[in-house]
Amino acid sequence: MMQRMKGTLRPGRKAGVLALAVLLLTCVLMAGAVSADETWDGTTTTIPVTTSGTYSISSGSDLAWVAKEVNSGNTFHGMTLELTENIDLGNHEWTPIGSVNNAFEGIFDGKNYTISNLKITKGPENTVSNNYVGLFGHTASPSVIKNIKIQNVNVSGSLYVGGVVGMASTGKEIRNCHISGDIHINGWWYVGGIGGNGYMGVIADCSVVGEDALSEIRGIETSPGSAGHIGGIWGFRGEGSQKIINCTVKNIAISGADRTGGISGILHYGNAIEKCTVTGVTVSISGDADTVGGIAGTYRTKSGYTETISECTFAGEVYKQNVLIPEGDRILGGVWDGNPYPRTEVIIRESTFNGIFVDDRPAKIDDFYYDTLEAALDAAEDGDTVTLLHDVSLTNALTIDEAITLTATDSVDKPTLTVPQVLIAAPNVKLDNLKIQQTEGTNPLFYTIQVTAQGDVGQITVTDSEIIPVTEGRGFSNNAGAAFDITFTGNIVKAANDEDGLAYAIYINGYNNKYVFQKNIIGSCSVSQFGFDQYVDALDRPVDISKNYWGGSEPSIELYVGAVLGEPDLTGQDTYYTELKDDGTIDESSLVSPVEPTPQPPTPVPPSYSSGSGNMDNAYRVLFNDGSTTLSVVTDLSSGDKLTKPETPVKDGYTFAGWYKDSACTQAWDFETGIPGDMTLYA
Repeated sequence: MMQRMKGTLRPGRKAGVLALAVLLLTCVLMAGAVSADETWDGTTTTIPVTTSGTYSISSGSDLAWVAKEVNSGNTFHGMTLELTENIDLGNHEWTPIGSVNNAFEGIFDGKNYTISNLKITKGPENTVSNNYVGLFGHTASPSVIKNIKIQNVNVSGSLYVGGVVGMASTGKEIRNCHISGDIHINGWWYVGGIGGNGYMGVIADCSVVGEDALSEIRGIETSPGSAGHIGGIWGFRGEGSQKIINCTVKNIAISGADRTGGISGILHYGNAIEKCTVTGVTVSISGDADTVGGIAGTYRTKSGYTETISECTFAGEVYKQNVLIPEGDRILGGVWDGNPYPRTEVIIRESTFNGIFVDDRPAKIDDFYYDTLEAALDAAEDGDTVTLLHDVSLTNALTIDEAITLTATDSVDKPTLTVPQVLIAAPNVKLDNLKIQQTEGTNPLFYTIQVTAQGDVGQITVTDSEIIPVTEGRGFSNNAGAAFDITFTGNIVKAANDEDGLAYAIYINGYNNKYVFQKNIIGSCSVSQFGFDQYVDALDRPVDISKNYWGGSEPSIELYVGAVLGEPDLTGQDTYYTELKDDGTIDESSLVSPVEPTPQPPTPVPPSYSSGSGNMDNAYRVLFNDGSTTLSVVTDLSSGDKLTKPETPVKDGYTFAGWYKDSACTQAWDFETGIPGDMTLYA
């Protein structure tokens, strides 16, 4: 599966700075250059920056230069062109890249940038100047077009009209290309949302999504019944093993006079349409043929070839001459040569018409489905939500390196993500409503969820999820070298067999700004339910672990204080829930919180008398306190008396470090020193 390239400048920052400097200098020297932030003026062309055979397209004028070059005979064969910025064509008249005699033969990688406001105005009459209409007019082998987003498309012509390409006469693939917004794609013959006509081998992972009911892909009749091969993705597919895979059409009206379908105008012999979705769409023809269908308008068969439509769904309406077609299986229209509907020979399996779409693809972004969870994460951009739809089991760690939300479909049987580790490699990531099962056999030293991102600004959120490490394993940990706010709420962290327990449920390294851990259900742990390393740099950064369920009692806590001068800022360990409801959720009424002690009057001190030596004999006392409670009292002491060291106190979750003169425990008491008078020593 083709994947979006990411992070190409991250490995070498110095190299990136040098490249940026060269680029800026080049732009200064190029006369008439247009900033990437500016809307194209409709006329200017500039030569793009080129590095090792790759052209970096950063403006509308760069893109216009490409069109000019191709239409003059430069095919860019063996060359790669990449978008490096979003481009606004400003609704100026666009000249397509490629014409009847000149085709683009290179690789065009949009890098998931957006080209907006594409406008081409041609007439429906069949003339050379009105044909080959689209961002690309004509492409040929071995061309590849991928990772392009085009927003707001208003193009019209005669033959070979498409949003991305008018005629892909040959070529390898068009993949991950998306048309959205205000869409008007109109032509006489061979008209499609992505492409009009051609023998491009694979069309995959593409979508055409209108913003409202006015969006259209329309065949223009120059005479009654004359407009045909109209499709939501492709107008006319050539014969042979041509495939359309994993494409989506939504919120658009598709119309023609003949051979009109929600995905393709035709299913030619040897063709396959797989895992495609058409929703909120009307497909209609004005002619009297039976060549209209929810997925493909017509088909053609030939001995030795198989035509298939598999795992597709149509949820919309199909019309013939303004009459709603009632057939419940109108996935495919009638055969091309005029034989009446219903069709024969074609294999249609696991597809639905106006039904509930049952899809085994494991993940989606909005209404676009992906064959793997990794493919969805690779396509995701900052701010996207990736939804897990079905169980996924991975052999390698899953890395999240964009600021996205990963969630699961809200169903009774929540899908399970089985994985050695989930590595959060970017700030502002949210994991929500997930069930994450650590792969059996994973090294128990690996945290099921581990923050690996670097930086000092950002938020990491894990909410309402079930985290199931391996036995004696570990639940969640942050990155000691980063400074992100951590919110960890409403989660369940425990081993599948909680009797065996975990090593650590949560372990925090202390450079982060702020932590909130609340309403979590934590299982038993052999080392600690909450481990906390807090270094000098983290002294003033609070950690709130109140209002969690720690098995019914106070949490087991391991504190590694290291070089800290003072106590770590950990609060809430004495505020917790003791009960769960029958459904496994926290019983809010079981909250235990500390009760402020009732002040007691001071203990009377008996009168003292002087020994005559300047001391107050038998007049002083010393209290031994563990920070909250007086453990013992020694009385009848004189100034200068030496104390006998009492029995070492024991308190759950704490390690005894000695007795101190101050409550902050910074001034250790030497038992070889005589007392000065009344005093309290603190543990």
